Amino acid sequence: MGTNYTAVIKQDGDLWLGWIEELPDIRCQEQTRQAVLLTLRITLEEAIRSQRIAL
Repeated sequence: MGTNYTAVIKQDGDLWLGWIEELPDIRCQEQTRQAVLLTLRITLEEAIRSQRIAL
């Protein structure tokens, strides 16, 4: 069973900001909502992968 993470996104002017609620160090900003969601997913996957390698 996998772990669930919560993505929080909001628009700030022309940018979309996003972060992972459970991992506050993972923050992204992009021009579109779809782009920030994709960037968050990629960044989260990389963080999880690097943590597994470090263990």
